[in-house]
Amino acid sequence: MSQVIYARVSEDLKGAVDSYATEQGVTLTAAVSDLLAQGLEAVAEAPVVADLRRRYEVVSESLRQQETKVATARSELAALRGLTIRALQQVGVCPTCQEPITGYDLLSTGTCPKCAAKLPTPWNSGTETDGSSSSSLVRAKGLNDRDVLLLLGAVGAVVALAYLAGQ
Repeated sequence: MSQVIYARVSEDLKGAVDSYATEQGVTLTAAVSDLLAQGLEAVAEAPVVADLRRRYEVVSESLRQQETKVATARSELAALRGLTIRALQQVGVCPTCQEPITGYDLLSTGTCPKCAAKLPTPWNSGTETDGSSSSSLVRAKGLNDRDVLLLLGAVGAVVALAYLAGQ
């Protein structure tokens, strides 16, 4: 059983309802009934919509934080790739067996991969005053103190990035 509601509305609202009825291909009464039902449903669902909006904001903020972490991780990965490339370059030859050694061998293991001889540290790797090279690193051609310092700087940068990422 249907009921009648008498209400006065503004001309703008009446025009909007008439337009809606025309667009939907229904009578003015059906349009008013439909719009009134939709409005009541929207009012009833307002708390749910507000909760969904709040959840959306929380998830969006979490996503932004995760995107920031991903960007930081990507930049750290790029730095590590650069260090890896630099560390895998030959920096000299073992003073014991004359086999090539890399920056990794020199700075990480400190030993020759072939004969396991202890390698001198890069900051005291110059030849000794008596000309003996038994305890000094024989450097690869083209490698100079600048290259060794660049390698050490790259290691320092990676350590700094790892420290900052942990904060």
